Amino acid sequence: MQSFVRQPVAAGINQIMKRLNLLSGLVSMPSFRWPLLVVMGTFLWAQPGACQNIIAWGDGPQTNVPSSATNVIAVAAAAHHSLGLRADGTVVGWGSGAGAMVPNYTTNIVAIAVGSHHSLALLSNGTVRVWGVTAYGLGNIPASATNVVEIAAGDYMCLALKADGTIVGWGQDSYGGTPASSPFVAAPHTNVLSITASPHDGFALVADGRVLDAQFWDHPGSYHLFSRVLPPVQTFSVGPLQALALLPGGELFASKQPWWPLRPGQFPKVPASASGIVLTTSGTNYHLAIKHTGELVAWGLNSVTNIPPNATNLIAVAAGPNYGLAVTGEQAAPRLLGPRPIAYQDRVSVGSPLPLFVRATGSQPLHYQWMANGVEIPTTDTPFPNISAQLGTDDVEYQVTVSNQFGSVTSAPARVSVVQVYTWGDNKAGQLASPLMLTNVSALAAGAFHALALNGDTTVTAWGKNANGQTNVPAGLTNVVAVAAGGDHSLALKSDGTVRAWGRNWDGQTNVPPEAIDVRAISAGWAHSLAVRADGRVVAWGNN
Repeated sequence: MQSFVRQPVAAGINQIMKRLNLLSGLVSMPSFRWPLLVVMGTFLWAQPGACQNIIAWGDGPQTNVPSSATNVIAVAAAAHHSLGLRADGTVVGWGSGAGAMVPNYTTNIVAIAVGSHHSLALLSNGTVRVWGVTAYGLGNIPASATNVVEIAAGDYMCLALKADGTIVGWGQDSYGGTPASSPFVAAPHTNVLSITASPHDGFALVADGRVLDAQFWDHPGSYHLFSRVLPPVQTFSVGPLQALALLPGGELFASKQPWWPLRPGQFPKVPASASGIVLTTSGTNYHLAIKHTGELVAWGLNSVTNIPPNATNLIAVAAGPNYGLAVTGEQAAPRLLGPRPIAYQDRVSVGSPLPLFVRATGSQPLHYQWMANGVEIPTTDTPFPNISAQLGTDDVEYQVTVSNQFGSVTSAPARVSVVQVYTWGDNKAGQLASPLMLTNVSALAAGAFHALALNGDTTVTAWGKNANGQTNVPAGLTNVVAVAAGGDHSLALKSDGTVRAWGRNWDGQTNVPPEAIDVRAISAGWAHSLAVRADGRVVAWGNN
């Protein structure tokens, strides 16, 4: 017997490091329909005065960190220049080129990212700034780039994630996917939780834990960076040759870029020491990861994996092509990593541990106290508590307080529900695989190779074969009262009597006719659709 456990956890930062405490209030995400663990943390220095706290190693001028890089809480690294974000919201740059020349107006910064010759900054008011080389449309910041909560930069592109879960993009695909005169438009993903970029591509972590390409516009969402059989990805980093996913519990999974023909011996394997990870970043065929103890783990085919002995008690890390940057936190109070929340569904057996964990940085040692409905849980001084799953424990609110000698921070409540779902039959297309976002299911529908679930909040979840978009539930689809699944298409009946259809349309089975109004019931065949109206009339469309 298995159960599905909905467990929200906080997304983290990867190669783009962020300062979180300048974000005012909670980010409103009305399109997300599940309890969220929105972390509210601060990052404080216990003592006043300047503290040079960046460790640099490897090759190149970026390892010569300027003395002005003091009280830094986040770093970003590129081929020609580097940036450091100070605790007071200002930025310091070094290296070569215009991207390292930080303008005077750069204050109240909460996140930084760097491209080949340009720099990108997120301000506390949700707007962005670009400086350095602004050709290829990099300097043309779209008017829609407001209410931004996260940023990413490739060689010649910029990405911005908005609070509504959509992406704004500008600049150019370095592989020539768009001409220089035509800046690309971000893929129409929704419910995006986090973004990152390699030198040539952008990627999006969506609400069900998958990582999708954020930049291939012919078939947006059709390319998955990691296998869908993985547990929900919590955060990820992407290098030119390989990608790294952080899974629940601090486990790492590496995947080569599918378009790059790595030969045997060129694929860096995740070492056994890379456990309990809270932060990751990827360089040119190598990876860096910070453990929850503040230790740094490095592996791959690059001299940057030779970690300096003073790289301890770390709170941030960045990977350049042939150099690494790390930030020490000797005087840092704890902070929870975010800010984007992830809510997901996982499979656990009754009695086995819930997939609860927290990712935090700060001066070591860090201590943890988990709570259930405000009551402290004994022996939970760990980021990975051993709290067993029990049926009937719906709507338990879990919180964790992380503390050290300089202060403490407590997460917002994360609501956990344990429910039971059964599936059986053919599973060639994954139609029996546990959906990642199943909540309070009130109805189910099974198609030829895919399935639909009507959730208690009137939304729809789909899984299984998706060759024709039959599991791509339309954005914003709510107030659904019934679902039907056909051969390669899906139907949803809304409370207002209208019908929505999506998926394969070779025979017109998703072309809902105008007379399908005041509908009371729906059905889907292999390549046709039916609807029964309130007056008893049956409306049919599709293959005849």
